[in-house]
Amino acid sequence: MTDTATCVTVMDACGRAGVPTLLRSAPGMGKSSLVRALGAARGVPVETVLGSVCEPTDVSGLPYRAEDGVRTDARAWAKRLVEAREGIAFLDELTTSTPAVQGAMLGVVLDKVVGELTLPADVWVIAGANPADQAAGGYDLEPPMANRLCHVDYAPSNQEWLDGM
Repeated sequence: MTDTATCVTVMDACGRAGVPTLLRSAPGMGKSSLVRALGAARGVPVETVLGSVCEPTDVSGLPYRAEDGVRTDARAWAKRLVEAREGIAFLDELTTSTPAVQGAMLGVVLDKVVGELTLPADVWVIAGANPADQAAGGYDLEPPMANRLCHVDYAPSNQEWLDGM
């Protein structure tokens, strides 16, 4: 298990290297707050995509008919990151995401693609998850997703958790 300072260092290193990160801990340990604090410290927006309430099109974009065929329109969260030119795409509750939603999230994790948009190089992709057996209605990570993330097990000390509260 990794303490808060080490977790932040690893997320920072992965972000700078363009490596998507999975922050994993038991429920209520402060993963979401830690990612938001990292964004605030960097002065960049954090757009949270909550996997537990997503449909695949919330991540991959909504299809629409265009003159040249069917295209996909990215959701507002992705458009805001493109406009900002930097930030964090936080794929939260990854282990409560259905396999279909995890599949749609692969485009974000692998290529930073959402609909017809490509997220800028300075957008970091961080996912948050509880162990599947501790997640409400949890799913194991699908192997294609699990294999493309740097896994960081987060366990704040009691004092760090209290300070965060």
